[in-house]
Amino acid sequence: MTIGGGSMRNLNYTVPASLESSEKRKYKREPHNAVIEFSLNDIELHQLKKITAGGTTLDISNGGISLRTDYPIEPGHVLIFNNGKNPVPPGVGIVKWVISEGANIRGGVEFVGEPEVSFKQAMQNLS
Repeated sequence: MTIGGGSMRNLNYTVPASLESSEKRKYKREPHNAVIEFSLNDIELHQLKKITAGGTTLDISNGGISLRTDYPIEPGHVLIFNNGKNPVPPGVGIVKWVISEGANIRGGVEFVGEPEVSFKQAMQNLS
């Protein structure tokens, strides 16, 4: 990967492959593929509205999940996982990043609370 500079000066720097591929995550991710439902509060036409949406998990860790959804989540949105049929723990997560994939959004959600308890609960819900 090469990083280019702005308009004032042109800097080119190649990131060493050893750094580019290194994992900086606090928790190990596990593949996870399940349909989930979540809710969030969003502003629509200057009014706060509770939205219920769904998606599919892509992976899970003690600290959070990545998911794919057709609802346009954004960094900072607070997702509430409260459906008893969910394979993720009941609780709250904050959207940390999103990537547009055509009509879908892929996003990373960080669990709020005790991550070890969240992960154990999520794995038990899969059984």
